[in-house]
Amino acid sequence: MKKSILYILVILLGVFVVTACEYEFVEQEEIVVPTPDPDNPLSFADDIVPIFTNGNYCTACHDTGGEEPNLEAASAYNSLTNGGYINTTNPEQSTLITVAGPGTSEHGWKKFTNSQTEKILQWISEGASNN
Repeated sequence: MKKSILYILVILLGVFVVTACEYEFVEQEEIVVPTPDPDNPLSFADDIVPIFTNGNYCTACHDTGGEEPNLEAASAYNSLTNGGYINTTNPEQSTLITVAGPGTSEHGWKKFTNSQTEKILQWISEGASNN
């Protein structure tokens, strides 16, 4: 009798474990490089730096004395452009995007959201100005 109850409990536990797990596969949205608007270019200081600094999004690790590139407001532009992280000829191939963009596997911590990535790509395609 005790063995029968034990077997039933094991079977019920197994059924519970198998049916309790639910996986939701989310398809990655396509990142689109917005067409630059020459009349309304993005500002590095106003539009891009906040992506790196708001809430320590990137600067928790990428700061003075931390991981390269230094993405603190005062250093970000020089660090990105002099470090080879920006590719104005092919923005999607910029190291900044290929390492920390959505769907990448190289950057183990925080990644850019799709909207952040599109904004960064637009800024790069506009010539990556320090404005």
